[in-house]
Amino acid sequence: MLLIPLEGWYDIGLIALRLAIGIIFFYHGMQKLRNVHATADGLHWRPWRVVFLGLAELFVSITSILGFLTEIAGIVLAVIMLGALYYKIVVWKIPFSAHDKIGWEFDLLILAAALALLLVGAGNFSIDSWMKWWP
Repeated sequence: MLLIPLEGWYDIGLIALRLAIGIIFFYHGMQKLRNVHATADGLHWRPWRVVFLGLAELFVSITSILGFLTEIAGIVLAVIMLGALYYKIVVWKIPFSAHDKIGWEFDLLILAAALALLLVGAGNFSIDSWMKWWP
């Protein structure tokens, strides 16, 4: 039994989740757009693909923070994270956790958070709720 009643804090938890995901993807989207050619070289991609990915990350970061089209943002974020996991596990063969580099445990956590937004939605404190797009 909890000493502090936590009923009614569901929406605050979703805001915290949306803010965390939004800030992370905003940062990484901006990083890609500031360093297009370096990122493209590291991924062996064409620069336009990096620009597209960076813009997608910026867009879904803002929509996640606002709670706007949250389920769609969750799908996009999950696809991005599946791609990140693919590169880290299959292409670069990075371990789950390592002392000398960032493993893919962080990416797995972000994937789970994106799936949570997809499955649960934005909560009552969101544009989705105000527009009656979320129950």
